[in-house]
Amino acid sequence: MFKRLFSTRLPLMVYNPPAVAAVDYLAAVHRAGALPVLDTEFLATATVLGAVAELSGRQVVFGLRLMADRRDLLARLTQATPKGLDALVLAYRRPEDLEGLELVETPWRRLVEVRELEMEAALAPLNPHGLVVRGHEAPGRGAAVSSFILMQAYLSTGNWPVVIHGGVGWFTAAGLLAAGAGGLVLDDQLYLCSESPLAPGFKERMARLEEKDSVIVDTGGEGGFRVFGQLGTRIVKELKIMEAEAAEDPAVAGRLQKALIDQVTPMDDPAADPSQSLFPLGRMRCWPSISPAGVKASSRSWRPFSSIPACAWLTSTPTTPSWPTVPWPVFTAHAFPSSRGPWPT
Repeated sequence: MFKRLFSTRLPLMVYNPPAVAAVDYLAAVHRAGALPVLDTEFLATATVLGAVAELSGRQVVFGLRLMADRRDLLARLTQATPKGLDALVLAYRRPEDLEGLELVETPWRRLVEVRELEMEAALAPLNPHGLVVRGHEAPGRGAAVSSFILMQAYLSTGNWPVVIHGGVGWFTAAGLLAAGAGGLVLDDQLYLCSESPLAPGFKERMARLEEKDSVIVDTGGEGGFRVFGQLGTRIVKELKIMEAEAAEDPAVAGRLQKALIDQVTPMDDPAADPSQSLFPLGRMRCWPSISPAGVKASSRSWRPFSSIPACAWLTSTPTTPSWPTVPWPVFTAHAFPSSRGPWPT
């Protein structure tokens, strides 16, 4: 059964590109009616705190994705209680990272990102408000199974609302909500939008992506990690060689896991060569490369985050020429309010 999780107008969370704080982009997501989430996995603590302070100063309602092993940063955020911080998405490298965490007293909505099946026993002590199921289609860390399988497994327990990360496409989004999802996560689907912080070279590369241009690197104990990779991407070839060695040598596995964090290229770097860069990339195409029936790519309706917010795409009928003025029935049925939600006091 559908259960509302967010105070925003739309049941969407939008992540910043990896290793890019992108405060302007997150503020645009807020204006569009979705919940911007600052993904801190590839950001230094000082960068995270600076971005949080700027988002609070702009009166943006936002969330944070935080790795469970960064407990010092969690403690600092809990003590500071930044204004506007509405949700915490707690992720992990290994499920054991969740042990001993005390989240019940934190003042935000608590969501736990899950990539494994049958984690109910580990999740119960955290008392989350909901789950973010991250399937193998998602960029970066992903499950061994699809997000659709994870969604069905955790919805069947009836314990928590479920947000879907991975496999959220042009025609699947409304179906996921109709099937009972409490929300959706968007990330690289929006990399070609007008307010995207990507450098021009990365945008050009994103516009020419094909489904086969992402590969999964098996990190061993930390599961699969989906990244951009083509035949000529040297760094991915090197990581795949390490992957084969890591299966027999735990020391190599540790170096591989560290390399996947330390060597990620910020996608706003204009000097970087995208074809030789390491960055997480999911299986879904960037949406502006898909032109819906009846809408020309040059039309006013096709410029996201400018006159027409990109997050409103999911509330429209893509086969209607007057798109995006006709809402999906699933959104109409649940009567999402027109406001972005209350500003926390």
